[in-house]
Amino acid sequence: MIAKIEKATPTAANPKLSETKSTDTALQRQRILERLRESPATTIELRRELDVMMPAARIFELRHDYGYEIDKAMVVDETKPDHTHTVALYSLVREAAHA
Repeated sequence: MIAKIEKATPTAANPKLSETKSTDTALQRQRILERLRESPATTIELRRELDVMMPAARIFELRHDYGYEIDKAMVVDETKPDHTHTVALYSLVREAAHA
């Protein structure tokens, strides 16, 4: 008998664990969703606040694997004093249909 392996959803993880700095991708997606529900966030903010080193990859998964509508605008953000970069600003437009 072959066991069916279910794909983890971004909200399937334990909510208490989502506050940790886990590198688990499901928990990273959950942290990003929770943050974007509050307000838009830049790549730099997601890295600093949530300890997600590759926000673009997690955003891609949320869009393409889970059906969230997330907009991206390019903005200039300060990475440290007197150092600016053009980075993505992500905004949650619409929850996934299953959410």
